[in-house]
Amino acid sequence: MQLNIAGRTPVIVNFAWNTTGLAYGNYSIRAYTEPVPSETDVSDNSLDNTLLYIQVEQAIFGLDNDDEYTVQTTNDKEEMKKLLSVGFEYVYPKDDMLFSRKRK
Repeated sequence: MQLNIAGRTPVIVNFAWNTTGLAYGNYSIRAYTEPVPSETDVSDNSLDNTLLYIQVEQAIFGLDNDDEYTVQTTNDKEEMKKLLSVGFEYVYPKDDMLFSRKRK
């Protein structure tokens, strides 16, 4: 993906990444911008991030590939009560988050 952005213009870029078929693991995303003429400090011209949560449902819940669930997370107990009231099941706490799922 390539974007042309005017100078001093903040931009948020959203993209969808279909992870179907990818194995659970580490995947890196990198954003980079070419230096502008006369730029001497290029330390902020790139951003690297490693994603650890590919196929989170399978990794956390141990699901087979045939199982399809909608997964919701919250750290609010009242929100979890609402999820339970509409058919989600509480599954797992991790890192102060409560995970729930509902079969698709």
